[in-house]
Amino acid sequence: MVFLSAIFLGRVFSSLPEKKLRDFLRLIFFLLLGIIVVGLMRQLSKMLWPELFYQIGYASFGDRVFGKNPPLYYLTGPDGYARLSGIFSGPNNYGYLFV
Repeated sequence: MVFLSAIFLGRVFSSLPEKKLRDFLRLIFFLLLGIIVVGLMRQLSKMLWPELFYQIGYASFGDRVFGKNPPLYYLTGPDGYARLSGIFSGPNNYGYLFV
């Protein structure tokens, strides 16, 4: 399905005039750049001001416990480092990336 949709999008984009395609790709670039900047700001704010995130429902650093609020950061192990995981809740959940 991924390859078929890539072929379809390639056909659609190849039929666009060059100026429209360039403008569209520029828009996509700045949109992705904005998402990356916002994500980095969020990660930094989680480290600098964790109390703000505790107020909106996050628990302290640690592992996920059923029935409790999700932790602000998952740790790499007992007394480990905070894992900057983004949308991934664990190292084996790369299905989100594929979807």
